[in-house]
Amino acid sequence: MSGGRRNDESDDEGGGWGSTFLKLAGAAAVIGGIYSVLKQPQAEVTPYGTRQPDPQVVILKVDGSLLPRKAGCGGYLSSASQKWICGFTLKLDPSLKVDETERQAILRGLKWVREKGKRKVEVKSDNFGVVDLVNSGSRSNDYVIREIRDLLCSSDWEAKLSWISGDQNKVADRLAHKAHALISFGSSGVQSNDQEHETQQFCTQGSVETINLGEEVASAPVAKTPKQRFQQKEDEVLIQSWLNVSKDSIVGVDQKGDSFWNRIGEAYNKHRDTNYKERKPMALKGRWHKINPSIQKFVGCYKQAVSTQQSGSSESNIIQAAYKIYFQDEGEKFIFEAAWRLLKDEPKWLTGSSEASTKRTKNSASGAYSSSSNPPTPTSS
Repeated sequence: MSGGRRNDESDDEGGGWGSTFLKLAGAAAVIGGIYSVLKQPQAEVTPYGTRQPDPQVVILKVDGSLLPRKAGCGGYLSSASQKWICGFTLKLDPSLKVDETERQAILRGLKWVREKGKRKVEVKSDNFGVVDLVNSGSRSNDYVIREIRDLLCSSDWEAKLSWISGDQNKVADRLAHKAHALISFGSSGVQSNDQEHETQQFCTQGSVETINLGEEVASAPVAKTPKQRFQQKEDEVLIQSWLNVSKDSIVGVDQKGDSFWNRIGEAYNKHRDTNYKERKPMALKGRWHKINPSIQKFVGCYKQAVSTQQSGSSESNIIQAAYKIYFQDEGEKFIFEAAWRLLKDEPKWLTGSSEASTKRTKNSASGAYSSSSNPPTPTSS
């Protein structure tokens, strides 16, 4: 019995070693297969989240520029790998608003690139409001916005518009400022460079300057003269000053433009918050002529909103509806609500019609004007 048992145990031990050997051999085969695969040349893999630049795509960066009595736009074309191709500048009508110069920059840039025969273009602007308006598809009465949309949607090329920061658009900004030196509206300077050098010479009329694309990635921003924009509280003091001087019955209708704004300047600087700088009469006049037309238009939008709202609508709902109407009509947001609240109950702003509000009767040889329903308004106010 003991001998038979030993033989059985020997058989079991032999079977166990055989099974282990087979397992080891199989594992070795698998490892060898993996190793052979790993030794084969591997195709280049693009890291997740990145893509190779499309060599057919060109980048167009544009910008508008507005200075006192000067307006222009400019931009440049580069390859997808940020190599310079060519640039342009164009002098514009100085009566345009800031957003209008930005819209012209996009429109003229698109036309310029299309004339060069490019078929894939990415347009970049640092004006978020204009970019958002174009891409939103909302109704706009502005022919420039409509023309930009038509070009972007044209079936004979691929074009899209996106926003970039000002730091990424420094070269286009400088080119837009170059337009101020051009001789007449619509004149331009364009310089092509088929060699696509990193550093380029850009030509305007009578001058050549070297501009480095590396500026846009430099850590130090380009130094610009800081603009001291009017704040809401300054607008409120300006409006109160305008109303007080306009309603002054002593000097009233005999005020000429210069003396009128000199008096407003005195009143404004007397009552302004000491945290804000003194303002010259002409600066106040320029600000007024920016605020007043917008408020006149908003008054009309407000009246339209009142007429279309259901009975029982809250004041807040009416104002929001007026905001929407204004944006649809003007293509930009209304930003003077605080000023409107100061003026909305004054006779001149009750009608909602800018034409009605500007009808005045000349009543003296001095050139002053007045209206039966409006505060006295000087000739050049």
